[in-house]
Amino acid sequence: MDKNFKPRTLDEIKAIEPKGFERAFKNPLPIDDGSLKQNIERLLPKVKNLDRNSSMAFRKQHAIGQKWTVATISEKAQKQLGAKTKDVWLSDDTLIKMIIHHPEQADLPLFLSVQDILDNAITVIQEDDYRASFFKRGDGIYQATLKATQDRQEIYLLTVFKMSEKEFEKTKKRKANKIIK
Repeated sequence: MDKNFKPRTLDEIKAIEPKGFERAFKNPLPIDDGSLKQNIERLLPKVKNLDRNSSMAFRKQHAIGQKWTVATISEKAQKQLGAKTKDVWLSDDTLIKMIIHHPEQADLPLFLSVQDILDNAITVIQEDDYRASFFKRGDGIYQATLKATQDRQEIYLLTVFKMSEKEFEKTKKRKANKIIK
């Protein structure tokens, strides 16, 4: 906040303290540090009456650049995405979007299962040069979709959710020419 207690924008904070800003927002937190759970618990009551139309405004207001390491990918997946890292991050913006659009799926155990989904994928769909979706069977079918940034320096989790067998078969049929596993 400024001297009149008016909230500053992230750009203003970055201009005032660029090194502190970089340090605070560049390094991801481990998923088990408790902050992800705290953020989910903090956001759930705030988003219960929001819809997709108000999602962007809420995200602009509440996403502060926080991110968590949720998984690492294999060398093979790293090569497929052309990524320069194996770390997969979840941004607070994506977390907020998932909570607003799919509150029933915004729970910590689902985010904690991303590594298992990637490691035990039964099907992998290469969406394009930057994006791949991984599907795993267990007590249902789970999809985790990753995307590398354009410079390939970072990989982010775009979504993770449980789907029905019927949805899985439709997805496989629709993207049959993109299945690589």
